[in-house]
Amino acid sequence: ESGTRRNEAEALGNLGNESYERGDFSVSLKFHREAFDLYASLGDQRGQAIEMTNLANVALENHEDAMALRLYGQALHVSLGIGYRLGQALAVLGQGHVRFRAGENDVAEKCYREASNIIAELRQPELQRVVITNLGLLAERQDNIKAAQKHYLNAIEIIESGRHNVPREDPKISYFGGRLTPYERLAFIYCREGRSGEGLAMTERFRARTFIDLLGRALVEISETPMNWVQIKELLIV
Repeated sequence: ESGTRRNEAEALGNLGNESYERGDFSVSLKFHREAFDLYASLGDQRGQAIEMTNLANVALENHEDAMALRLYGQALHVSLGIGYRLGQALAVLGQGHVRFRAGENDVAEKCYREASNIIAELRQPELQRVVITNLGLLAERQDNIKAAQKHYLNAIEIIESGRHNVPREDPKISYFGGRLTPYERLAFIYCREGRSGEGLAMTERFRARTFIDLLGRALVEISETPMNWVQIKELLIV
């Protein structure tokens, strides 16, 4: 029975995440609260830590920063108590987001670097990309352009290496869609420094690589399912 209830809690958490991604935060809040209560009834501390972080993320999106900070702190406390390293990383990363929004640059940087160390230990490149990009935004805010540029280039390196691992059924244009910030900020820095040509060239290389990825996937599959004109036009809209 406990296994069935745990599966139910995981399903509720997944529904909460889906609602969060759609921007439906009130629905996301409802699902995550239900998931947390179910994990609590099971005495599942890891599940509780996950859901406290999810609830904190929703609070942050709703600009309830004090609530978010409290929930991240609780998630961190539970994660430390059970040795849940990923939970620690996510909670500290969230604390960094709150401090960043509050303009507390030094505290935000400390949080991001602490999260980065744990994430590197866990070998989670996608999370590392998020942390490094945020460090770049933080450096840019402090007008430390060289550091910002270095962080953005490191984030782009992670993105470029990860794009080859995208399943064939997941279009790479979607992969890049949520990861454009380091490209955009780096192009902005180049333009700010009077290197607009370099910024434009970098953007065009990115667009060309994405198109080649899409075209290559289509050519591999063309013998199985010939493309129609609608599909061809979609390839050309990059």
